Amino acid sequence: MVHQAQGQMVQEVAAGSLPAPPSRYVLREEHRPIGGSVAAELLDFPTVDLQRLAEPGDVEEAAKLRSALESWGLFAVTGHGMPESLLAGVRAAGLEFFHLPPEEKLRHANRTDDGEFQPDGYGIDRVDTDEQVLDWCDRLYLAVQPEERRRARFWPANPPSLAGLLHEYAQGSQRVARRVLAAMATALGLGEEFFLRRVGDRAAADARFTYYPPCPRPELVHGLKPHTDNSVVTVLLLDPDVGGLQVLRDDGRWVDVPVPGRGELLVVVGDEMEILSNALAGAGDDVPARYVARATNDAEAVAAAAPVPVIDVGLLCQLQPRGESATAEAARLRTALESWGLFLVANHGIEAPLMDAVMEASRGFFRQPLEEKQRYTNMADGEHFQLEGYGNDRVASEGQVLDWCDRLYLKVEPQDERNLPLWPTRLRGVLQEFTAECTKLKDRLLPEMAKLLELDDDYFGDQFGDKADTHARFSYYPPCPRPDLVFGLKPHSDGSFVTLLMVDSSVGGLQVLRDGVWYDVPTRPRTLLINLGDQMEIMSNGIFRSPVHRVVTNAEKERLSVALFYSVDPEREIQPAGKLVDENHQALYKKVKIKEYVAGLFEHFSQGKMVIDTARI
Repeated sequence: MVHQAQGQMVQEVAAGSLPAPPSRYVLREEHRPIGGSVAAELLDFPTVDLQRLAEPGDVEEAAKLRSALESWGLFAVTGHGMPESLLAGVRAAGLEFFHLPPEEKLRHANRTDDGEFQPDGYGIDRVDTDEQVLDWCDRLYLAVQPEERRRARFWPANPPSLAGLLHEYAQGSQRVARRVLAAMATALGLGEEFFLRRVGDRAAADARFTYYPPCPRPELVHGLKPHTDNSVVTVLLLDPDVGGLQVLRDDGRWVDVPVPGRGELLVVVGDEMEILSNALAGAGDDVPARYVARATNDAEAVAAAAPVPVIDVGLLCQLQPRGESATAEAARLRTALESWGLFLVANHGIEAPLMDAVMEASRGFFRQPLEEKQRYTNMADGEHFQLEGYGNDRVASEGQVLDWCDRLYLKVEPQDERNLPLWPTRLRGVLQEFTAECTKLKDRLLPEMAKLLELDDDYFGDQFGDKADTHARFSYYPPCPRPDLVFGLKPHSDGSFVTLLMVDSSVGGLQVLRDGVWYDVPTRPRTLLINLGDQMEIMSNGIFRSPVHRVVTNAEKERLSVALFYSVDPEREIQPAGKLVDENHQALYKKVKIKEYVAGLFEHFSQGKMVIDTARI
């Protein structure tokens, strides 16, 4: 069920004539907005005339747009084709809705039939925890484009003019967005269809009416907390009489956005434009600053290919009595686990046509238009990150350096916990079959690893439990104009027990760190890479390594990988195996709960840190 605070509308709180906002809305002092006697600087940004911008010879207007894109990422627009009367009507109808009696507005509450939160409808943004600081606003959120996405139950019947005005405004905003995207592409030296082709003709659009009641202590709260928009562009119709919108400068200062004219709109560049920018290979010599992870004179040593052994699974898993070939294969495996923490496997039992089908379906998914992939987005209701789905990894801070990759992340085991609406249709069949075959391979390898540590054959298998997690990650690395500046995937170790990885056979990029030197991991057709995770390093008391690895990009070729992360039941705790600890061999790691460890993994990954360091004694 939803959090109890979900049903408390800010408008009703404000009507109580309180001397100060309730504590649920009060920010910590260091997070409070500029207010009171301290005035924010006023933002100086351009107003772009879209009619003039469409004229090929108007260099001045194009220069204004490019300046706005490179500096602030937002600008006002005139000449957009929507009459001032329409804009005034939309503002007035929205205000009239929020002034309706509470019981009338709650007929369109943002709840499912089961009482759960969902994005469309009237209410406040999602409340997840008791500690969450709430924003001082109510909102009406509606899917508007394409029209078949509209859910009539959430579209208010009162005021009667709202639905018609919103329909007209949504169509006008869509035209504005497409004109802006064409102009942005032209201003950046690309063909005007560059962004439009990637967005597609049926791009999703949502409308958000946001109401900010008067607040007795505005210096204590946020109307809407700091964020970036999860969109390609946002077309914003502001109150022409009351300011409040601020943007963050590079130097950490907040700047007021001027109150626009009554016929002006504000256009804000969103996160999806950064995703689209991943396709800008050849558009210029540089990449956006958010992706720059390395200096141009990065002198990290990269040796030749790592001597990672290829283990023949058929030989390794011979039934008793084991021959010399099996013993030799086990010795090679032990050397790989103790030195590199990874190895390649051949004769693994997974048919080549299945492996090819998985790669072909995966590549086909990423090559689809953006609007098709966004059907499986990892942004719940367009605002809240969730682990599963299509998009980028979690962005935890303004200063976080982004990786040059898009990904599709899906929970595949336990089977009854699969979120099938997030499984692209083209992948469902092959992913299910591939997961089953990889799980068989994993189950064959675990006893062999246990034997190398003189543990019972079923020791690791028993640790997994009945509700062990398996996640699939499809990672797509577009060509990058400056691969020397970015990471496809920043250095990290896997938080899993073991990872099975299938990579492009013709494009390298995976590197592993050993003794301060990065080594290229070789690629071989139809082999799989087995990568040990942190859970194995902890349980083996450090005898087997969880390697630090990264992905670098290619200036000319795209790269694709498919990984299955096998993890212990999240409710279980792990620690070094008892047989590996004695008076001469102290435990090197603490007991950790898997659920807490994995949660820490994503936090540390976004910061470029290693979560396994928190488990060391």
